[in-house]
Amino acid sequence: FYTIKNFGAVVFTLIMTTRVLLSIALSCVMYGHKVSATGFFGLMLVMAAVLYRIHKKAQGQQLIKWQGMDDNDKAHELVQEWHEHVDM
Repeated sequence: FYTIKNFGAVVFTLIMTTRVLLSIALSCVMYGHKVSATGFFGLMLVMAAVLYRIHKKAQGQQLIKWQGMDDNDKAHELVQEWHEHVDM
């Protein structure tokens, strides 16, 4: 749990999701396992979500924009903290 302690649950989730996607890809290449069209769509959807999250984080942007909380610094801090712990 070193990663969770030092980098947070979001980073840990991204690492584990990427690991699973790579495992599935390697299994298909090495052992000839087939992925159905629905399965492939699901894999691409997950990969797109992970890449989108990484892109937004690199830009320093939040995924969730809360209306009416622009003026209140304490509320913004609370939402930022919640966003880091619950962000998906």
